[in-house]
Amino acid sequence: MQCRRWLFTTKFIFVILALFLLGDSTSYNVIISRVWRNIGMLQFQYALSDNDSAKTTLSNAINALKYSETWSTSFAGQRALGHMLLANGQAQKALEIWQKIPQIYDEMVIWGNQSRDKADYLDASVWYARAGMIDSTRGDHLYEEGIAYQQQKKWAEALSGLKAALDFHISEYIGTSQILFTMGNIYRLAFQNAEQAAQLYTDAIAQNNFTTARAQSQAYYRRGEMLEWLDYPPTELIPDFRQAIALNPKHRWAHLRLGSALYKVYGDPEMAEKEFRQALSLWPNDPHRKYPYLYLASLYEDIGNYKQAIIEYKNVLRVDAENMAAQAALQRLLSDNSN
Repeated sequence: MQCRRWLFTTKFIFVILALFLLGDSTSYNVIISRVWRNIGMLQFQYALSDNDSAKTTLSNAINALKYSETWSTSFAGQRALGHMLLANGQAQKALEIWQKIPQIYDEMVIWGNQSRDKADYLDASVWYARAGMIDSTRGDHLYEEGIAYQQQKKWAEALSGLKAALDFHISEYIGTSQILFTMGNIYRLAFQNAEQAAQLYTDAIAQNNFTTARAQSQAYYRRGEMLEWLDYPPTELIPDFRQAIALNPKHRWAHLRLGSALYKVYGDPEMAEKEFRQALSLWPNDPHRKYPYLYLASLYEDIGNYKQAIIEYKNVLRVDAENMAAQAALQRLLSDNSN
């Protein structure tokens, strides 16, 4: 097996040389470098697939990459050499090689994210730590690791990482607003702390560096929701829900809550119905579609339009047959209006 590998490698060298030997000295050096790099990559692949001679093959791969770099330095070669050194248990040497590569910090964060997406949180954490070793002035890796902890429901660790990220330079594709918003979500979902969550959403809005209008819209919506949890008067909720819709006209939950707030303030059923119907038109066919029907049913019942209320409660039950509130309301209305 080993003999066949080296025979293939030798043929590979001569084919490449035959094709490019007539180039100038600079291109000649690049070609030789690429040949040895490709040999190293082949050996690396063999090392990953052959347990019997993996150590020897990996050593050959590393030597080939090192020799490649003596002919012509390339970021691709340095990147590959770093991975080989890492596989060989030489993490510090790998970092020393990788430090020569521009943008390697961002690549390491991406590698960490890829492991995180596969729920390999330990490997993700290692890559984030390596990124921090490469560039101690940036906080992207801290933010991404905070997200990893959030996914694991390790709330204290998540908040610690996110808060630490704010003390460093953050890439524009993340933005400090997103970090504060994420912290607000943790206080809202994990700790049910509406006051702290509202403050963090306010801070995120004040920073005003969301990467998308949709994300900014969600911050306004969540702040309005938290103020509602805190029993703020509806007049103070309306501006946030309206701003959420202005930034994202398809924000169905904002339409629902805006309609409810408008009805409480102005007592105008048409204003509320318009928002509820708009939300319904935006809602996909999922179990949460029951909510616009519930809002409509409650509105119609409140204004004495019992016939339409019955229709909407039946719509709720078509989506959620086990909805006890709708069952009880429908039974009550049918009983009260049986004549």
